[in-house]
This record gives sequence, structure tokens and C-alpha cells, in this order.
Amino acid sequence: MFQVWQIVLIVLYVFIQPNETAGFKIGMDSPILAGWFTGMVLGNPQVGLYIGGTLQLMTLGVATYGGMSIPNTVAGAVVGTALSVYMDTELALGIAIPVATFMMQLDVLRRYICVFLSNRADILIEHKEYGKAANMNLWGFVVKGVCSALPVFLILVFGQAFAETVMAAVPDWFITALKTSGGVMPVVGVVVLLRYLPLKRFCPYLLIGFLLTAYLNVPMLALTLFGLAVAFIDYQMNQKSAVQPAIVMEGDEIDE
Repeated sequence: MFQVWQIVLIVLYVFIQPNETAGFKIGMDSPILAGWFTGMVLGNPQVGLYIGGTLQLMTLGVATYGGMSIPNTVAGAVVGTALSVYMDTELALGIAIPVATFMMQLDVLRRYICVFLSNRADILIEHKEYGKAANMNLWGFVVKGVCSALPVFLILVFGQAFAETVMAAVPDWFITALKTSGGVMPVVGVVVLLRYLPLKRFCPYLLIGFLLTAYLNVPMLALTLFGLAVAFIDYQMNQKSAVQPAIVMEGDEIDE
């Protein structure tokens, strides 16, 4: 059972995050940050980074274009990290994914409520009740936060009972399926991201990275630093090739 202060801090994070994303945007909408924060509060930041980082990979290249609702991976990272206290980490990750998907439905409900509040604000403005109209915006912030925080609050409060119910009711084959989906979903995110990248031009770099991590077991941090060095070299070469024609032209003018 979680302590009250732990529940308060985590729920407060999930409540603030949707409104912060539309304002200052300091990164609270990142699943890896949400998982790390939850893990820090619960005393296990490594698991939080693992679950949050996996969901981060799942959402690469995904955004709310045109007001589209997408899985709330922040809430998924928080719930998955919290449930890892009571169950296997892979299973907690498998549950985090459907939780993030379910939160899409609450996002649709939130949008309906905010449309009602916006229409109400228009009516109040027509009646020159500007103070009440401004309050509709504040209520919109509250609705946005509650739709994200309420399910997380319920799972944190009844987390142990929820985990025990899941473990008792769900058959072994379905638990295996959840674990498998938790491992497959990051691949989907990477594939979506690769579709937007100039893969034909940089295919050799992709193969080098795959060989280093798959066959030579190079740690991810070392691979990242190696990629940074290669990107810097490529940038310098492009800059040099862009400047070289201008130098030649100036030389030609002097010779003439």
C-alpha cells in the first residue's frame, strides 16, 4: 500500500502535466520523465526509467495532429511503474499499454466537456459577464487535469487489490501476451519514426548502429555518443562542401 504523500505527489504530477504541456512545456509530457519521477517517489527509479523509456520508444513519431487523441503514455508510465511494486516488471509494462490506450477515451470526453465550456463562455461574453467567462477557462484546466489524474488516483489507492485481481483472474497465456506486447510496441514506435527519416541516405549509419548493438553488445550510452560523433562529422563535411564552391568562384574572379 502506498503512503499518502506518495499518492499526492504522483497524482499532482499527472494533474499538472496536461495543462503544462499547453503552456510552459518543460517536458512533463515525456513518459520517461513521468516514469522516473514515479520511480523516485516510490523508491525504484531504475524500473521507472525502464517502463517510461519503453513507452517513450513506443510514441516516437506520434503527435496529436489536428487535435487527434493519442494514448496517454504519461499516465501509462505512472501506472506501470506503480504496479511494478506488486507484480513482474514486464507484466506491469504490458498493463501500462492498455491503460495508456484507455486514457484516449477520457481525452475524448474531456474535449466534449471543454467544447461545452467554450460555448458557455461565448454566451457569457454576449451578456457581458466577462468574469464568469474567464472562469470557464479555469474550469477547462480543472477538467483536463481531472481526466488524467482520476484514473491514476484510483489505481494508486487500490493498486494492490487491482494487481491481485489481475493476477488471479487473468490466465497465464494472456499474461504472456501482455509481456510480449510490451516488448513489441517499442519496435512499432521506431518503425514509425524511420518512415519520417531520410533512411536511404543514412542507411549505412543505421546498419552500423544495428551491428554494434546486436552483435557487439555495445551499451546504449556508448552507442548514443558514437552516433553524436558521426552526426557532428557529417555536419562538418556538409558545411565544408557548401563553402568550397564559393571559394573556387572567388579564386576564378581573381585570376581573370
